[in-house]
Amino acid sequence: MKDVSTVLKDQVFGQFSDDPFLFLFTLIDPTNAFPPIRLVNNIENIVSRGEIYLAFPMLVSLPIEDGETVPSLKIVISNVTMQFMAMFRTLTNPLQGTIEAVLASRPGLVEIAIPDLELKKIEYNLESITVILALRDMLNLGLPSHNFTPTFYPGLFK
Repeated sequence: MKDVSTVLKDQVFGQFSDDPFLFLFTLIDPTNAFPPIRLVNNIENIVSRGEIYLAFPMLVSLPIEDGETVPSLKIVISNVTMQFMAMFRTLTNPLQGTIEAVLASRPGLVEIAIPDLELKKIEYNLESITVILALRDMLNLGLPSHNFTPTFYPGLFK
């Protein structure tokens, strides 16, 4: 992880903070079946690096890094519009997500980023959508990628 700015450290470790810490949430369909969804947990929209993030009440639970499980991230989006509900009901492809943290005074400078998240689960009701995202499961990848069979390694079976 990259080093965070001195401004962020001052806000986090100070007794009082006058600069809110915002999470930028981006959800993308790799097949481009629908445009990217960009949300921010703020009371007004913000622009970061030329992209508009829509203000939406949401809670972000960052992953726990224990070295034994695949880190997963939980986002609860409140006041869900029927537009999101209809889109999530029609999903057929896995979505990709990114969560980034910025200070409200400097939305163009990403302090912390967790890219390349995969959508694992969506739960929804009349009041909210809960999205579970996880990093790619590197702990359970098979190595080597092939089995030792005569097809791939004929020299082993003479």
